[in-house]
Amino acid sequence: MEQITPAPDRQSDSGELWLPVAVPGYEHLYEVSNKGRVRSLRRFTQRGWAGGQVLKQRLNLRGEMHVGLSRDGVVRDRRVHLLVLEAFVGPRPPGMMGLHGPAGRLDNSLSNLRWGTPVENQADRLRDGTSNHGERNTQSRLTDTAVAEIRRRYDAGETQASIAAVFGVGRMTISDVVRGKTWQHLLN
Repeated sequence: MEQITPAPDRQSDSGELWLPVAVPGYEHLYEVSNKGRVRSLRRFTQRGWAGGQVLKQRLNLRGEMHVGLSRDGVVRDRRVHLLVLEAFVGPRPPGMMGLHGPAGRLDNSLSNLRWGTPVENQADRLRDGTSNHGERNTQSRLTDTAVAEIRRRYDAGETQASIAAVFGVGRMTISDVVRGKTWQHLLN
């Protein structure tokens, strides 16, 4: 059975505010700050005193910071931006996701976070230059320059079939490009 010591100050002189994490069963073990930091609370366990420090954050494969929350010998990985939003804003609304603002994914301060839709997330990715549209998509066989050339040739009267042969793609790919169904980000 763990014995909890009184919580440290909830607000520091720097304006950093700490609240319990909103993870069921972990509320009395960890706190998250509006500056995007996570700390464990000092407590007495079967092995002696534990906790009482800010946790080290690690970068996951998606480029987001995460921490491991431990209870009864089991560690649960949690993304820091979601811990901040859940504690300070409330539970995730249905259909929403945790979004980062213009400061990027490494800034998990409350001022850089919000709940938003997948469509808003894509708009943010375009704003931040992290979208995988166009030639940034590893599956793309065309480049921005090639798309501009395809559209120029089509506007000059060349057939889609002949353009497809030149660029080594299918006629439907060319059709999608010239109609603006794909590569929309390059349309004027």
